[in-house]
Order: sequence, then structure tokens, then C-alpha cells
Amino acid sequence: FTRSLPLQPVDSAGQTVTGLTLIPENVTVTEIITQRGGYRNVVVKVMPTGKIANGYRLTNITVSPPAITVFSSDPRLVNDLPGFVETSPLILTGVKDDFDIRLPLDLPTGISVVGEQTVLVQVSVATIEGSVTLSNIKVEVTGLREGLAGRTSPETVDVILSGPLPILETLKPENLRVYVEMT
Repeated sequence: FTRSLPLQPVDSAGQTVTGLTLIPENVTVTEIITQRGGYRNVVVKVMPTGKIANGYRLTNITVSPPAITVFSSDPRLVNDLPGFVETSPLILTGVKDDFDIRLPLDLPTGISVVGEQTVLVQVSVATIEGSVTLSNIKVEVTGLREGLAGRTSPETVDVILSGPLPILETLKPENLRVYVEMT
């Protein structure tokens, strides 16, 4: 890094000396920083396993932090890493809703993490939208005064419903009622 820093005169006790004019008033300091041997920054790779529940889909997986620093007393071990480390398995079997989980990292022997030993994984899940057609639903007439009769034409209809597939898959024709209110 490079910084411009103001000069400040001090005495042997470290106290600021006043009444002096410094030329130049500032100096530019450049310091080259390199990572010590045995350390390396790597990306975190989430390892999902299992199948989301039927009628749902995985929309997003995020990990925080997305990269970490690893260390080994044997620099060769960290240099041999492929540029990422994996999490322990993220089990998605039967998942129907968003969730957050802290997962440990699956590190090779001899390598450790500098700082927090787990990462936060956020999983987003959404229902799959679809449609279903229920056919030949009888049209009823309701609300007629006594002594009156009503007849529909057509006598049955097809109804198309749209929404989340897990709910649509549970519907049956007997769950639906189509009527004409004649009050």
C-alpha cells in the first residue's frame, strides 16, 4: 500500500515539538505486503446433496464468507489446494422452505482455518407453479325461491386452476364446487 503521511517532530520522550516548520510537511510511504508462507485465501464451495421435495425447486444457495484464509505449518499443503475448500454436505432431502445453516469446512489433514471454523449457508426454495384442469364439474343452481326451478346450460364445466403444484396435486373434483347464485 502507499500512503501520504504528515510529518510530526517529537523529542526523545516522544512529545510533540511545537514552533518548527517542516519541509516537506508530508512524506509518501510505500509498503509491500505479502502473505506469510503457509497461509492462503481460498473460495468456499458448498456441497449440496439430496433432492428437494417434489413440487419445489432450489432457487439459490449463498455462503458467507465466500472466501476464507487457511493455514498450515507446511506451506506445500496450502499451495496444493485447488483454490477452494468444500463444506461438509448440505442435505437438501425433502426440503420445502428457505433455511439457514452453519456448516463446518471439510479440510484436508494438516490445514486449519484462520478465524471462524464454520460458514453460514443460506438456502432459498420456491414452489413450482403449475396448472391443473378439473373436468366435468357439475354447475349447481342455488338461492331460488320456493316453487322455482333452474337449469344450467352447460350442465358441467371444466375448471383450470393455477398455483403451487404441491397444493394442486391434492385437489380432486369433489373439492370444487361451481354454482350460480339466483337470489
